[in-house]
Amino acid sequence: MKSTHKNLNPVPMAPHDRLVLHKCCDLAHHECANWQRGKCVERDKSCKSHLINPIFASIKDGALNCDWFQQAVLPLDPTLEKEVRQAFSEKETAG
Repeated sequence: MKSTHKNLNPVPMAPHDRLVLHKCCDLAHHECANWQRGKCVERDKSCKSHLINPIFASIKDGALNCDWFQQAVLPLDPTLEKEVRQAFSEKETAG
């Protein structure tokens, strides 16, 4: 049986991470060259389902799932990029 995001049980996410990921979706919608009518043309699936992996509870755990977005689109918004980088650095300094 083919697995889809609908079959996954999303993990509860911290409100701050949810807000940051929402901002990432907005940025992808407006700036990503691969975004077309809600789909990632590179992956041929919903941009949101590709950009955000719902099985992870936070950005630091892997919820932000698109390397192209992180490398090519995110730098267009330095403030948001800083928020995302801080979330990733929390992983490195924790534990």
